[in-house]
Amino acid sequence: MDCPKCKLINEPGALVCDCGYDFETKKMQPLALQQQRKSARYHTAVGAFRLLGGILFTLAFSRSGNTAKV
Repeated sequence: MDCPKCKLINEPGALVCDCGYDFETKKMQPLALQQQRKSARYHTAVGAFRLLGGILFTLAFSRSGNTAKV
C-alpha cells in the first residue's frame, strides 16, 4: 500500500505509515504517537535479535562436544 503523503510502500494491511499518515482516518498522527510506534518497533526488533542470538549461542555450545572423558 503506497502512502499518499510520502509515497512510501507499506506492507499490506498497515495501519500507519512511518511518516505518521493514518490509513484508516486519512490524517497525520501527532508526533508523540509516531515516536511511540517507532520505539515499539525498535524494541521488538532488538528482542528478536537477542532471541536469535541466544538460540545460536545455545546451539553452538550444545554441539561443541561437552562430554567429559573419564
